[in-house]
Amino acid sequence: GTLCFAKCERLKMCTSGNCNKADSAERARCALQFLSGSMIIEFEDSECLGFCGDGPNFKCNFPPKTFLGQKSAQDFEQVLHGLGRFNGNVHMGLCAIRRNIVEEQDQGIRAIAMKHPDRAIEHLTKALDNLESLKTADGWDVPPDIVSEFKSRLFSARGEAYLASKEKKMSLEDANTALDVFPGNAHAWAVKAGAHDLSGEKDSAKTAREIVLRINPRYFK
Repeated sequence: GTLCFAKCERLKMCTSGNCNKADSAERARCALQFLSGSMIIEFEDSECLGFCGDGPNFKCNFPPKTFLGQKSAQDFEQVLHGLGRFNGNVHMGLCAIRRNIVEEQDQGIRAIAMKHPDRAIEHLTKALDNLESLKTADGWDVPPDIVSEFKSRLFSARGEAYLASKEKKMSLEDANTALDVFPGNAHAWAVKAGAHDLSGEKDSAKTAREIVLRINPRYFK
């Protein structure tokens, strides 16, 4: 298929209050960029957009629209359609694969929130496996830096699930893998801190939490 290199779009992303607690806004931004494929989207950090409690939230100036509660693949697709940047030349097969990966991520994160870590590990492992297969697909259309960050966030999410299962070794391994791929992943540093806590390594846990706050001052809000 022919790739779509669409016009760059700029979105404001709320990074205040609860919107970026536990890196939720950054995770949503990364998933949206990954799902958009070759369509370049620029993000601008923003103070509260006026819809506290509904985040992560994004706002576009043209066309004027605010997108609330961006957490799932369906939410992100609504943003892309709302920006009016899809066209008939997009490789729909690759779009479907990317969507499936984002859906697996979403289900994994939901399972963590519902205290089903085993289910979360299953979904996130599947997402990672599918991501590896996408790398060899004909017409790979996602910028490498976006793929690296998205992969890092999948590993850190699975690390959180392992942490919830008290599997400190597996949790630390996933956190370290996530940071090898993308050192700016605050969530991975938080998972690393939790794994060190489980091992009784208080000084290492404290250091990791200090790095979390350097990357995202609102992480623990």
